[in-house]
Amino acid sequence: MRFLDDLRYFIPRMSWQNALALAGRKLTKGREKKKLLQEFAKDIPFDQLCQQLGLSKDPVKDLTSVWNQFREKPEAGASALADRVLEGEQHLFGAATQVHWPPKWDWRWDGTANEPLFVDDTRSTWEVQRLQGLLPLAWAASEGLGSKGSETYAKAYFAGLKSFHENAPAPPASGWASALELGVRFIALAQALPHLTETKAITGTWPWLLTLLDRHARWLKADLSLDKVVRGNHLLGELAGLVVAGYFVPSAKARWWGNLDPQELLEDEILIQFHEDGVNVEQSLTYQKFILEFLVVAARFASLSGRPFHDKTVSRIQAGLNHLRQAQTPTGDLPRIGDVDSGRGAWWGDQDPHQPQTLLERSGFLSQTEPSLGFTHFDRGGHLVFRNQDWYLYMRGGPFGWGPSAGHSHMDRLAPVLWFRGNPVFVDPGMFGYQIPLEHFHGMRGPEAHGGITPSPWPGPSPEWFFRWDKSPSPASMAPKALEDGFQVEGKVNLGDESKPLIWHRTMRYNQLQEIWIISDRINHSPGGPIQWGFSLAPETTVREVSSGVMELNLQSGNQLHLSFQPPGSTRMESCFVSRAYGQRQTATRILRELSPGILESEITIGPAPVS
Repeated sequence: MRFLDDLRYFIPRMSWQNALALAGRKLTKGREKKKLLQEFAKDIPFDQLCQQLGLSKDPVKDLTSVWNQFREKPEAGASALADRVLEGEQHLFGAATQVHWPPKWDWRWDGTANEPLFVDDTRSTWEVQRLQGLLPLAWAASEGLGSKGSETYAKAYFAGLKSFHENAPAPPASGWASALELGVRFIALAQALPHLTETKAITGTWPWLLTLLDRHARWLKADLSLDKVVRGNHLLGELAGLVVAGYFVPSAKARWWGNLDPQELLEDEILIQFHEDGVNVEQSLTYQKFILEFLVVAARFASLSGRPFHDKTVSRIQAGLNHLRQAQTPTGDLPRIGDVDSGRGAWWGDQDPHQPQTLLERSGFLSQTEPSLGFTHFDRGGHLVFRNQDWYLYMRGGPFGWGPSAGHSHMDRLAPVLWFRGNPVFVDPGMFGYQIPLEHFHGMRGPEAHGGITPSPWPGPSPEWFFRWDKSPSPASMAPKALEDGFQVEGKVNLGDESKPLIWHRTMRYNQLQEIWIISDRINHSPGGPIQWGFSLAPETTVREVSSGVMELNLQSGNQLHLSFQPPGSTRMESCFVSRAYGQRQTATRILRELSPGILESEITIGPAPVS
């Protein structure tokens, strides 16, 4: 059904030449994968496998010096993290989660309230299968190298890894359904194994360990998303994993890369998928962090192997990291713009996958990791950040998303993410889950969930099935400028189509003398019905209607803000969900305001003192 849905969606949006080219790639890919499946049906004898990989019968001698150069400093407190892993706990989606020991490799929110809703969600299972949860065992083994405890942790790592190999040794096991997962998994292996080369526990693992590495690299090459219409972060992760694989076992590079140069493809794709200002084309900040994590690892492996990324590629990665640096909220989080699946492309022990600080520090690409004051406009990608001692604003315009489906984009154009004195006020509702009932999925993607306007009838686009929109949305422009008394950004987007444009103008102006924001909206003609505004509040915020068109917001810190609507319109509050992490949601309040047909202009004022 998914394949047929893809055909119905993409064929009308493609040229016939591209359709034929992609069909040809898919046929070639299918033949190559079929051949590998036949080979994977039985294990290659160890001597023969070593020969095919260009190794002697003593891989320790061949690989120890190579792997040691990739070893990073063990994480502080690794033993405590490792002990929790052995108790069955892993940190998934930003929360300590019980997945048993050895891990239950088909885990899918087992024994939690999410289990019935996420029964079809393979994304949840993939998080465990990325093997990042085993990394603390490798760190702890390296931290106490030579001690009895070190060997205990090393043995546990290999026992956990072997249990995964025995559970999912080859396709069609679920861990092999997405080539991206193999790329991310290989990176986790390349982060872990250098910590274990000098342990006794590695002895005797080589027959199945080399089989695991060989199958991952070969299937990864065969299953690259070069036959996809929208390649996105999947192709980047796949290529990054294949680059790391080639440098991790250099003698196997010819077998694993063939006539392909994944580093050249990866560097080209980075320049395609990141705007010059560093904004990723998929328009999701947490996905951008996920991507940059595995790109930083791939760049490091390439550099240590004597073939560093080109300066232009490095500059683009630096721009992406700088974008995340500036985007950080006052608590170090990233606004939940676009899809949020709370995944990691590589892991260095940080507990919150929505905070980029550890990535920025580990990358080695930036001299400064703290965001700066004032406003920063990323004009190519269409993002804007403003911050001073009291306020933080994040707002995005630019292209709606990547490719004809814009699969990871939400209807969050010109929607303010606003904080006051370290507390969230207007928030993006995030994403609760993917392969869950559609009412839970679409409710966090459409216009009513974000701080924009929803004309009636809604001209579209609207969410269509998973990771689809029923038509291509228009880009949104933004023009910020400093004022004598503050700051202003003017935004514009066509909510209609070319034949019948419905132009929405939004201006956000900050008056630093009064410490207030004024949000002005207007559209160029009546859509026929009423216009609705919706602002999702942080779960900790309470709201009280003071009078017609005036509301009082009480923040968690005790600070108080007042909202004023002109004209007052019809205002009400309703319960909604806000998801700060994948699989987690909290009840919050959404302020809804509706203006009668024919009223085309509105003004909203928000500040720390009563506003009139």
